[in-house]
Amino acid sequence: MIRSYQRAALASVGQYYTDGCRRQLIVMPTGTGKTVVFSQLPGILSKLGLTGQILVLAHRKELIQQAADKLQHWNSGASIGVEQAENISDPDADIVVASVPTIGRRDSKRLLKFVAERFAAVVCDEAHHSTADTYQRVFEHFGFPKLPPRDSDAYFDATQNEQGSTLLLGVTATPQRGDEEPLGQVYQNEVFNCSLRQAIEEGWLVDLRAFRIRTGSDISRVKTVAGDFNAGQLETAINTPDRNQEIVRAWLQHGEGRVSLAFCQGIAHAQELAAMFRKYNVDAAAIWDGDPERDQKIERLRRGEVQVITNCGILTEGFDCWRIGCILLARPTKSTLLYIQMVGRGTRIPDGVENLLTTPASVKRECILMDFVDNCGRHSIVTSNMLFDLPETLELRGESLLRTKKRLEIHPEIDYSGLRTIDQINTYLEEVELFDWTVPSELEHAILRWHRVNQAHFALSFDDREELTNSMSFHVKETALGLWQGYLAGGQPMFDHGVELNEAIRRVEAAVRAFNPQAYSLLNRKARWNNDPPTPKQLEHFEKEWRARTHKQLPTGLTKGQVSDFLSHVWKKHAAPGAKSVAVN
Repeated sequence: MIRSYQRAALASVGQYYTDGCRRQLIVMPTGTGKTVVFSQLPGILSKLGLTGQILVLAHRKELIQQAADKLQHWNSGASIGVEQAENISDPDADIVVASVPTIGRRDSKRLLKFVAERFAAVVCDEAHHSTADTYQRVFEHFGFPKLPPRDSDAYFDATQNEQGSTLLLGVTATPQRGDEEPLGQVYQNEVFNCSLRQAIEEGWLVDLRAFRIRTGSDISRVKTVAGDFNAGQLETAINTPDRNQEIVRAWLQHGEGRVSLAFCQGIAHAQELAAMFRKYNVDAAAIWDGDPERDQKIERLRRGEVQVITNCGILTEGFDCWRIGCILLARPTKSTLLYIQMVGRGTRIPDGVENLLTTPASVKRECILMDFVDNCGRHSIVTSNMLFDLPETLELRGESLLRTKKRLEIHPEIDYSGLRTIDQINTYLEEVELFDWTVPSELEHAILRWHRVNQAHFALSFDDREELTNSMSFHVKETALGLWQGYLAGGQPMFDHGVELNEAIRRVEAAVRAFNPQAYSLLNRKARWNNDPPTPKQLEHFEKEWRARTHKQLPTGLTKGQVSDFLSHVWKKHAAPGAKSVAVN
């Protein structure tokens, strides 16, 4: 069965193509079925009047076989070819799944046998690799050279005057690249985005609970190479008996005996950590590139016959096993991309379960993350807090990332960076002054009263239940391509494509003015009403919400603007009932 968001992604592909966009990017978290989405592409192409072959690009053996199997399952009448190493595809196959290292290497003759004009679509799995030279050679063969900078005149010419009708569709869970090369060099628009948070909230992925375990190891002298730690130096620093023992003891204390996957740095680290687990009578095995028993060990893991698998960099992409209920980040990283890939191995819901919201509580509903944090010195490492933009200093101690994020979002204007535990945050929220509203520095020219949710998200909300019958909420969020998109409360995008931040703010404010002039007036930062006394109805709501959240004495002498800000923060999560889609040009 195709899920609702997968149908939405496919519909967006068709609409963007109809509107003239041939270079498209889909962003969906690991475990939400990106392969299922592009397996439905033949039907979408048919509706668009496109006939021809489809090429699917992948860079690892597991991804290639996985794609070929899914494509055959969803397209039983199609001929599927595989072009990889010793596997030679029929050049006329309906769908060709090809290895990028095989056909994208310099002077590859195997690429030339595929006639570009015969292909209706090129799909790039794990599209965050798209800017690499091997991928660029394939794209150029099919008529998609690297794009000039987006802010140049040449960019418009390049995208508007491209020849042919072939669709280029990239799919990825991690649009970030370690080398910071922008995917905008390859793709015009991010046509669909399902966030990790959305997938968890809607029951398509399990929730995440996190622990941070501080070790006695020192990685402050490890050098940085290509944006991450020097592999050899890092393994020397962290592969010690004491640290490995700390990892095992933490797992015994917090891992709840779950089937677990540990990410290590190097073969020796994986092997020695697995040996330490076995020393504590935990069934564990190490897997590494070239391991002759690799397939057998993975099969044991899939059947739940082994408790812990340790690995070094081979199970980050193209590996699916829903049984994994605990991820051990035994190797620190500075790479957001790598971290998200590692965590994604534990977020899948059980096979046979369509959605957690409609499933009994007895099935897997969460995954435990354990960050092992060393003395980093000048280095900044990625931890679980980054997944939901939580303060780096916050110790979650097994709390849910999503529930913690929602707790902090009640008052997005507060700086939580100095608080280290959930208990400290709860205490602070009872005492904090709630009326210091300031304009986000990036929005100095904004007309309305925007609030920062995080570095890539600004919100505009109005909910005065005395004066309006409907609450309103608008959002501006940064896309994977570094541009900004406006959204209604229900998540509907407001623009045809991403724009610069100031332009996004201008468009949303124009929409508010057209959609509800009264709200526009009331949200104006310079409106005279801000200094008026609050109405009796406002004070009634204020007193109710204040007493529900703090034991602090009820303040006096408040202005209407202060009370409105307070109520806006409290009620901001309420979406507009029956909100209509607003088209903004």
